[in-house]
Amino acid sequence: MIINRLKKVAFFVAVLSALVSCKKEEPFTELEPVEGTLVAEVGEELKNQIYLDLSEGKAVTIPVNAWDIAFESTGGFAVKVNSAKKSGVWNTGQTDFGAVTEPSATPGAFKFDNAADETGGTAIGAWGSNGVSDKKVYVINQGLNPPSSTTGIGYKKFVIEGFANDTYTVRYANMDGTGEKTVQVPVNKNKNYTYYSFQTGAVVEIEPDKGKWDIL
Repeated sequence: MIINRLKKVAFFVAVLSALVSCKKEEPFTELEPVEGTLVAEVGEELKNQIYLDLSEGKAVTIPVNAWDIAFESTGGFAVKVNSAKKSGVWNTGQTDFGAVTEPSATPGAFKFDNAADETGGTAIGAWGSNGVSDKKVYVINQGLNPPSSTTGIGYKKFVIEGFANDTYTVRYANMDGTGEKTVQVPVNKNKNYTYYSFQTGAVVEIEPDKGKWDIL
């Protein structure tokens, strides 16, 4: 479960304000409880991710397989992968894109995002400094479709070429070098992350705007 960071801050401020008010012995106004039931369907095979807006009683359902990689859009440089479909990343340590032709068979080579640490616990980790890339080649295991199955989607190799003017540049290809593309991914600052699919070759709309969801 992920809680929207923006709303976590708001919650902390609200609690702090309440404590200060109590110390001043100001009159306490009891809030009217909000009740209701919000139903969201993840599917038998865990095919969906669901964003919940508790204040509005809304749920946004997104197919798990809709994205592969996500770029932090709020001032940081974190890049995460889709752990919901068991996707992992191997940092090859190489900078020669053409030299990487096979995924690693070494146990533990592929790393996974730490869901408890959205920005500091990514499998990709530090890919450069302040938007300047170290040009390392990564291999992504695109996970399973559906996530509850053993059907693998396949592998891609990619390089995060850099970040400038609110845009990431990413080079990627199949392991044998076919299907190579270099794409520009402009971040959407209204979102926490901007999402990209290697399968469709496009930016995809995944999460609602910041402040419009509480729990994933």
